[in-house]
Amino acid sequence: MTSLIMGIIYLAISIISNISVSVILKAVYKNDNIDSRPIIFLNYLFASIFCWVFLYPDFGFPVNFRMPWLILLALGVLFPIVFLSMGQSLKYTGIIRSDLAQRLSIFVSLSAAFIIFDTKISILGIFSIFFSIISLWCLLYQFNIDKLQRTRYRFSIWIWPFLVFLGYGIIDILFKLLSQFSIEILFQSLLISFVLSGIITFIYTIICQVYWKWIHLLIGFSIGLLNFTNIITYILSHQCLPDHPIFIFITMNISVVVIGILIGILIFDEPIIRLNIIGLLLGIIAILTMVLNIKEL
Repeated sequence: MTSLIMGIIYLAISIISNISVSVILKAVYKNDNIDSRPIIFLNYLFASIFCWVFLYPDFGFPVNFRMPWLILLALGVLFPIVFLSMGQSLKYTGIIRSDLAQRLSIFVSLSAAFIIFDTKISILGIFSIFFSIISLWCLLYQFNIDKLQRTRYRFSIWIWPFLVFLGYGIIDILFKLLSQFSIEILFQSLLISFVLSGIITFIYTIICQVYWKWIHLLIGFSIGLLNFTNIITYILSHQCLPDHPIFIFITMNISVVVIGILIGILIFDEPIIRLNIIGLLLGIIAILTMVLNIKEL
């Protein structure tokens, strides 16, 4: 009973942390006086520190050359790209569409499971992929902007959520590959990926000659802490509820989507039309269908 309660608590914390990152990023990108580039670097700096302090990854000496270095390099590059894409998606399309694009990215890894990992495909799996594609189209199509704006922002409205969808999906595939290694290597890999992302984004800020402010430090610390908390509590929820992975998955994904909808409409006054609502419903159906597909397999 205690394990069940703790698992639910960890899952709730993970959900809150996930949504909080989106809310902070949305607020940052709405404020033209705050440059997001230093925040991206500081996020990875603090996430690396938290990972080192709380996970105690023991690298040992000499260096373990059997580490999956190509996967780590890919993650180190992808993390900041996806982070930037998520920020731009929040700016141009809002929390509702961005969060669902992130949630639906699971279908990228699901497709990879069929194509790369030779996992058998079922009718439910085909339906879930179909629903996710239609859902994204319904969500991103916007009738409620005038013709000039649609022409001006057409690229941004479509490309950033698509990159969120594709980027998180590829990251999920890479984490699936990492899951084949021990938990110690997983923690080491997480730290190395954060450090690589921090180095890349720091070089980027130097090249761009960004102007640093104290507010960047505060926001970077907050997002780094929330991202780290999201990952760790999600792992802990699986450890506390080892026999209920489907419950964790469906609760996490649908909760983030529903809370994102409420925050987007009530706090940020994001416009939503009938076709978008159909897209949201199809997205939830896609997630539910995918869960049934997992149970079937």
